[in-house]
Amino acid sequence: MKAVIKPSKAQGSVKIPPSKSMAHRAIICACLAEGKSVISNIDYSVDIVTTIDCMRKLGADIVCGKDSVTIHGIKDFSSLRDSHIQCSESGSTLRF
Repeated sequence: MKAVIKPSKAQGSVKIPPSKSMAHRAIICACLAEGKSVISNIDYSVDIVTTIDCMRKLGADIVCGKDSVTIHGIKDFSSLRDSHIQCSESGSTLRF
């Protein structure tokens, strides 16, 4: 069999897999910021869901979409909903 390879242009798109580490940071920063933030390309791993739950307990308003989260930051910590924040087995959540 004989193959002939000719120069051509590559076409298409590439979707970069989400980074759990960056998602933790983005969610926490958005929770500490004023106003509304939308973070897309989120993979809802157990650790990310744990971070979202912890931020909600601290007073953030978070709405989860299919692969994005909409966050209204924590205005102040006076509305702390629980004195116990469960980090489960998420080391990233605990460190932040």
